[in-house]
Amino acid sequence: MVTFKDLLARHRMIIINLNKGKVGWEQGRLLGAAFIAQLGFLALQGERSDRPSLYLFVDEWHNFVSRTFSTMPSEGAKFGLRLVLANQYLNQIPEEIRDAVTHNVATWAFFRLGPGDARMAAEISRSEHFGTPPDDFYRFPKGYAGFRIGSEFIAGSTLPPPPPMPPETQRVVEKIILDNTRQYATEESAQCSPYLIDERHMSAILRAIAEKPGSVEDLVTAVPFRQAEIWEAVLRCRQLGYLTYDRQRGVNAITPLGQEFLFGIRTRHVSGAEKERHVSLRVHLKQYLSTSLDFRA
Repeated sequence: MVTFKDLLARHRMIIINLNKGKVGWEQGRLLGAAFIAQLGFLALQGERSDRPSLYLFVDEWHNFVSRTFSTMPSEGAKFGLRLVLANQYLNQIPEEIRDAVTHNVATWAFFRLGPGDARMAAEISRSEHFGTPPDDFYRFPKGYAGFRIGSEFIAGSTLPPPPPMPPETQRVVEKIILDNTRQYATEESAQCSPYLIDERHMSAILRAIAEKPGSVEDLVTAVPFRQAEIWEAVLRCRQLGYLTYDRQRGVNAITPLGQEFLFGIRTRHVSGAEKERHVSLRVHLKQYLSTSLDFRA
């Protein structure tokens, strides 16, 4: 088992995905608050001089608010804890914790705000002294922001989003991620990393479910993979539209798109008349997919 303490001691990056659609709303809030409390506790341990600064980035941090946040900005700073917090509007934060945070923040970034937050932002940033009245905050165009850095206030546009990567670049990026996963991830986590789930995993899962729709637990005895790998392969198949999940029955079922994926794999491994039959079936299936309103809906 790898702990936060081990990862921090080795100066590793920790990324925690608490997607509400995967872990649930309440479960995500509870886990997020617990993780933040644990990381805050670890940051307060040991001597300040024996480690570099610890940067904690929390998106939508109002979802994970707890009393820990009342002390983290002031107490954590002495031990090298640096917080980067993002949320939608200030009234999402309980007043007690909001005051503790606002009095200990050195750098603010304000994008377009509502009227109430605009007045509060102007007061916090002292923007009127720099020629930006409160009304300007809710008139900011897309990608425009006001920044309070120390005692100064500036406003400007952020960089536009990068253009989509061409397929060749995307393949290079995926290979870099895959090589890093194999080299730096622990053996247990590397084996079930989403980046190591390939066609072999997905085709085995789809073949098993095509024969008999079932749950992930049913697949443990049907395919030669570890349960963690099966979970990742099922999630990948769902994301690609190869599987659909029936919540009432608790089973996965293959979709027409999943059938087409399996046909493509089988076509590559047959020859002669059998290959022609597979190609013909695949063409008919593609035509069905392109004209089926039920499937596209």
